[in-house]
Amino acid sequence: MIAVIPLKAERHPKDLYETPQALANAICGRLAGVLPKPERIIEPSAGGGNFVRAVRSVWPSAQVWAIDIDANHLDALREAGANSCDAMDFLYAEPPRPPVSPTLFIGNPPFIDGQGHIEHALKIMGDGDHLAFLLRLSMLGSQERAESLWAKPGLRFLMPVAQRPSFGLNKHGKPGTDNSEYAVFVWKKGYEGNAELLPHLWFR
Repeated sequence: MIAVIPLKAERHPKDLYETPQALANAICGRLAGVLPKPERIIEPSAGGGNFVRAVRSVWPSAQVWAIDIDANHLDALREAGANSCDAMDFLYAEPPRPPVSPTLFIGNPPFIDGQGHIEHALKIMGDGDHLAFLLRLSMLGSQERAESLWAKPGLRFLMPVAQRPSFGLNKHGKPGTDNSEYAVFVWKKGYEGNAELLPHLWFR
């Protein structure tokens, strides 16, 4: 189990956009063909559980730990198939003790602090573990990220999403769609080579 620093945090009201179930299913199905079978799966921002349902269907024997900052989602995450779930801010999770390998971190992190979620996951991952996040392709840009996030090795695969996803409504009833292009970014802890571009992902 991961130790938690008991700090209060709240999700930004504009930062809850559920990944469409069909897209979560397609991502996990594709990853199953290129990654080793995970013993443990961690979803750092699980929301209502669409990625939990997807990983449970693709890797039924894996231990699934779902994390969400909103305690109101815990029952839904258990129903989705999580073995354990916690209401917490993933950014304050400490390294697992003892480690379970291979572990896959997967999900759609909050856009407002996507880089923070990436960097924290990479910090607590063990060698050979993978991180797969659905992110805007624009994450590849900006001078600041070029000099920090992208200056570090570890990106293993980049899988563009061919169709723009619709993220439905947020908890305030506002549309969760945008005009951005998305891709699945996959890191491997300890990988030193160049990233491989995978074929486009179709999910509809």
